[in-house]
Amino acid sequence: MAGSRCRVRLANRRAHQVHLHEEQWRTANRDGQPPPAWERGLDDTWKLAPGQEVVVAARFTDYTGPFRIRCHMLEHEDHGMTTTFEVIP
Repeated sequence: MAGSRCRVRLANRRAHQVHLHEEQWRTANRDGQPPPAWERGLDDTWKLAPGQEVVVAARFTDYTGPFRIRCHMLEHEDHGMTTTFEVIP
């Protein structure tokens, strides 16, 4: 919902670079631990090795509607590793 904070859990079985569109996100934790120093700022893409999990958070402020999430590795995206989620007003 617009104006609210959202947390998304990204879990992985294969190596991927997961990219979330539109907002800048903060890494809440990586594999249940505080994020490493290089991952404590704003970001929109996370490299995940097999078995890794990242929880990210953002506040949706000025845009509602569909947001895209996809693998940033183009050969994966070309084979359908992309989806959307909806932020409602």
